[in-house]
Amino acid sequence: MYYWNKDNFEGLAAIAEDLRGDDFLAPIARYCDLRQKGLRKPALLILHEFVSASKAWSFQDRRTTANRLLLIRHNHPSVHQLLPQPLIDGFICPTLREWKDVEPDSAEALRWIGVVFGDRLALEKALLIEPRDDIARRTLITALLYDVDYATHHLVEGRFIGEERVAETALGAVKTLLDDAFDRATYSDLQIWFSRLRSLLNDWTEYCENSTGDFPEWCARRGHHYEWPIIVYYNDRRAG
Repeated sequence: MYYWNKDNFEGLAAIAEDLRGDDFLAPIARYCDLRQKGLRKPALLILHEFVSASKAWSFQDRRTTANRLLLIRHNHPSVHQLLPQPLIDGFICPTLREWKDVEPDSAEALRWIGVVFGDRLALEKALLIEPRDDIARRTLITALLYDVDYATHHLVEGRFIGEERVAETALGAVKTLLDDAFDRATYSDLQIWFSRLRSLLNDWTEYCENSTGDFPEWCARRGHHYEWPIIVYYNDRRAG
């Protein structure tokens, strides 16, 4: 179990070491210690105690603690056990809702609401308030690119999911977000993803206007080579 989850377990150990001296997050350090040892039940008990204790904290302390936890999670994406659902539901979400109510123009609050709840409007508002918020910008760009990726992932079969105009609008929004980034070099991975999808959608539009043969072959004849996904359909053996 350890080897396939190595980054997660090693990350939990490193985070535990970093949080031991924090008066509010010391219980999370103990949770991480237990979780990286595979002791799930006592680890979750620590979390329930943490959530209960946090209800007596001031708003400022809850806000600061939630912000730090979410930053740690953002900076350690491989540590998928850091914020389990009991912690999200019992502490993170209620704190973010309160934060938004108390400080409706807080770019940080709007950013995290966008990240945790998948609220794209909140991400857009966060960027209007603080255009240098790279977390909000990357999160919004990634969500839009995933939309287009999903819509185009059956083009290997010549089938577009949804409406092309919706994908065009999404890519237009991505281009604007990339162009407006303050340090565009840090977005090179998303720029590559965007460029691939932009080229793919351009080819699909041209192909639909004058299609000859199947779409992958049509692209190959023009020297446009894409990494086509393998589509697998599973028959329901219970049918009939």
